Amino acid sequence: MLICSILGIPIRTTMDNVSTAQYAGLIHQLSMKARSTIRDIDPQNDLTFLRIRCKKNEIMVAP
Repeated sequence: MLICSILGIPIRTTMDNVSTAQYAGLIHQLSMKARSTIRDIDPQNDLTFLRIRCKKNEIMVAP
C-alpha cells in the first residue's frame, strides 16, 4: 500500500524506502500524463480514477 500527496510525496506506505520512492515517482508521472491526455481530448474532463491491473498486482490511483 502506498498513499501519496498530490505532489507525489509518500504519506503512508507498507513498502521499503527504495520501493516507495520508485513507485511514488513513477505513479506520479503516469497520473500527470494521463490527466494531460484526458484534458487534451476534452478540456472539461479531469482524471478521477486510474486502474492498472495485471495477473499478480493491481495499482489504483485516485488523484
